[in-house]
Amino acid sequence: MLRLRQAAFMGRDCLLVYRADTARTVRWLPGALEAMLLLQRSGHELIMVIDQPGLATGQVRSDAHWAWAAAVRLQLHDVGIRLAGMLLCPHDPDGHVAPYNIACECRKPAPGLLLRAAKNLNLNLGNSVMFAADETDLARGQRAGVSQLVWIQAGAQQHWAGRTLVAPTLLEAVQTLRRGPLDAV
Repeated sequence: MLRLRQAAFMGRDCLLVYRADTARTVRWLPGALEAMLLLQRSGHELIMVIDQPGLATGQVRSDAHWAWAAAVRLQLHDVGIRLAGMLLCPHDPDGHVAPYNIACECRKPAPGLLLRAAKNLNLNLGNSVMFAADETDLARGQRAGVSQLVWIQAGAQQHWAGRTLVAPTLLEAVQTLRRGPLDAV
């Protein structure tokens, strides 16, 4: 029987890197790499979740996005971090660039990206965590059945809102989850 693995889903914008559309502008938020290393060492499969409707609207060129993605993977590899996946939703039904100008099941808050990752990577969503920078990312994780939700809000006082941890940085959130009370990190 195949063992399902736990994942740490992390949104790109405002969480791991500053907004970046070219390989030249990849910059990591303070503590992000350390947090990813801690998650990796605790057995989580690291998965970056990217919504890039700029591909559908023509604001971002496909080659620029893929150059950025390659630069991210290389930088992570250089510090010993392995991404199990880099999930992309390029869609926007209001866009004008085919084939991206469609309605889909992967655009947040729909859970399609996470459900596809769970199937393809043998992930246990009920034993995984979603780090989100906005409410639609949180809703995506909740709709997919991710058991642990973390809302990263710069400048926020760390607190629990029901079963959702609100924290000012990814690193502070990971450190808190490692101490408890949730049991999977």
